[in-house]
Amino acid sequence: DMYVSRVGSSPRERLMESIEQDCLCSHFAYLADFYKIDIAPFQDLIVDKAIEFASYHCLCWLQKENNIDLAMCQDQNNNNFLHRIAATKHADRLFAQIAQSDSRLELKIPDNPRSEKKESMYFECNDEGGCLLHIFVRTDNIRAL
Repeated sequence: DMYVSRVGSSPRERLMESIEQDCLCSHFAYLADFYKIDIAPFQDLIVDKAIEFASYHCLCWLQKENNIDLAMCQDQNNNNFLHRIAATKHADRLFAQIAQSDSRLELKIPDNPRSEKKESMYFECNDEGGCLLHIFVRTDNIRAL
C-alpha cells in the first residue's frame, strides 16, 4: 500500500497506523477491501483512535462507508466526538481540514441529538458546561482556535 507501516504489520495494525498518519479515505477503503477487514468487532477502537488522532479522513470513511453515527460517539461526561477531538493535540489538523473540505469527502457534523432545536454539535455543551471553544482554551490549543 501507499503509506509507510511497520514491516510484518497485521492488516488491523496497518489500519490503526493509517489512522495515526491521517491517510486518505481511499486508503482506508483499500485496506478494508484488500485485507477483507471486518471493522465491526473493533469499531469502537477505530473510532477512539480516529478521535485521538483527529483523523478527518478516517472519520469520513467511518461515516460514509461504514454508517457510523458520530452523534452517538460520546464519553461518560457527555463530550461529543467534537469535544473529544478538541481536547487532543491533533485538533487543529481536523478543524483545518473541515474548513478546507472537499464536498465529496465532507465530514457531516450531525445535529445535537439532545437539542430540540436541532442545533449543530459545534454549539453543544458537555456536562461541565463547556463547548468547543472552552475546551480549546482550557487545553491551551491556540492553533485550533
